[in-house]
Amino acid sequence: MNIIKDIINIHFTSPVSVCIGNFDGIHLAHRKILEKTVEISKKNSCISAAITFNPHPLKFFSHNIKLLITEQRKYELIKKTGIENLIVISFNENIAKMPPEFFIEEILVKKLNTKYLYVGYNFKFGHRNKGDTALIELLSKKYHYELCVLDKIVIKGILVSSTNIRKLILDGNIELANKLLGYFYCLEGIVTKGQNLGKLLGFPTANISIQNELVPRFGVYASRVKYNGKYYPSVTNIGIKPTIQKNGNVYVETHIIDFNQNIYDSFIELELVSYIREEKKFESLNALIDQMKIDKTKAINILNDKNLI
Repeated sequence: MNIIKDIINIHFTSPVSVCIGNFDGIHLAHRKILEKTVEISKKNSCISAAITFNPHPLKFFSHNIKLLITEQRKYELIKKTGIENLIVISFNENIAKMPPEFFIEEILVKKLNTKYLYVGYNFKFGHRNKGDTALIELLSKKYHYELCVLDKIVIKGILVSSTNIRKLILDGNIELANKLLGYFYCLEGIVTKGQNLGKLLGFPTANISIQNELVPRFGVYASRVKYNGKYYPSVTNIGIKPTIQKNGNVYVETHIIDFNQNIYDSFIELELVSYIREEKKFESLNALIDQMKIDKTKAINILNDKNLI
């Protein structure tokens, strides 16, 4: 997949099948738009391209939004859909104030030679979000492209959207969030040295300095770790560790089950599978150890039930 960040010099002469979106999370609806764009391109012998923005427009307008995934993972997930070209437009003052008609004519038509355009049902663009699917459809006759619109996708009564997935993750409903994503929500980061308290308690943990913006609800999770291309079952705690810490810092720690490799300074991916319990302060270290044993057993049973061990 080609990643194009300089739109000034873009000029496609072959016809292009294009989709547009912020694509935060690459959830099921995003993936359908991307895959349909690829399908259309193959059916009509077109080049496929996806347009996205960096930073997220809501961030540009100072909204306190926590993105679901890192920019790099976003690129990786888009690549898996088969998209040939990813066009990352720098969202700045010029883009924010661009009239929607100008965006269609100058970028979609003149630069990208768009013949097929795929967007979501609630797609808005251009200055003050004045552009929508109705305008795109109206201008399609003038500029000779075909518009395809993805309708709402609802799972278990919940609309598939980044906003809803973000709320589910913050509420600890990780299993439903995973259903809407179409994959296990993943925290990424580097394993750092801690105080070895987990090891002293009989549960050595990997302390992860995460790269994600969104920190899930504090508590204990059944999880699995991807390290060097292999998956390992684990039980994870996210929170402030109130029984043994008083500094109020947030920690992401995972006990990788039956694992004894030295992975300090290594990059790992931590997939959250199921929420087990909320974080709490225990009266003693022995009470904490007893609960950790219970948590580990629950995590193993959950992962076994999902055929992840």
